[in-house]
Amino acid sequence: MTTKQQTRKAFAFAALGCIFRPTNAVLWVFLTATLVVQTKSKLALLLHTIVPVGVLAISLMLVVDRIGYGEWTCVPWNFVKFNVLEGKDKLYGVHPWYWYFVAGYPEITAMHLPLILFEPRFLLPLLPASFVYAGKALHYLEKRTFFKPLLGLLILLNGIAAVEREAGSPSDALRQDPLAFATARYKSHPLPTYIVVYSSGASALHNSLAIWKFALQKQFDHSTLSLDADSPVADTHMLVYSNQMISP
Repeated sequence: MTTKQQTRKAFAFAALGCIFRPTNAVLWVFLTATLVVQTKSKLALLLHTIVPVGVLAISLMLVVDRIGYGEWTCVPWNFVKFNVLEGKDKLYGVHPWYWYFVAGYPEITAMHLPLILFEPRFLLPLLPASFVYAGKALHYLEKRTFFKPLLGLLILLNGIAAVEREAGSPSDALRQDPLAFATARYKSHPLPTYIVVYSSGASALHNSLAIWKFALQKQFDHSTLSLDADSPVADTHMLVYSNQMISP
């Protein structure tokens, strides 16, 4: 396989990764720009490799989404619009600015460590920063002499919590019996303005939602497969119900 063929293959996999996960473009844009700057035949690389692969990948993506959604749509643009322009990604939580230093980077580095068995050279740039993080953390824990006895207390608390909450978490109760969970929750509390529920739970709540004057406002595609071993029924949609007694 020639260098040109290898480059095209690499860009094809990069395009596929960006289609499945648009945030991968952040990494590949940097690598592509580096390759363009370092190569001697910049114009040939752009016209013979990057542009053809990009056009083909985008075309296939649009066709597949057209078949899947039943209308023309651009999923990467919807992703950018939802997460960046509209800022709705905050619905899933917001980390403080230092989170990447104390949790994000160490976790990513730990996931890449097994790769050292195959290609150590790819991890060499990460090692200096990793050693700094490890040294700082170990030195900090060494000075915190109360840390070791605290572990025993934490384990004890977890054991007590496990015994006290044998019924499981609220999400477990909702999945096992949606009607009983909703009835108990709103027995002494006012009904909410909106209820968002998976399609599997909506079937159990259908009659109660009608009695409570909730009407279906919108539904969103969710999954065609069940990702929960305890629930073989796939939650194909997320349904949004609004309280007709409150909603304008």
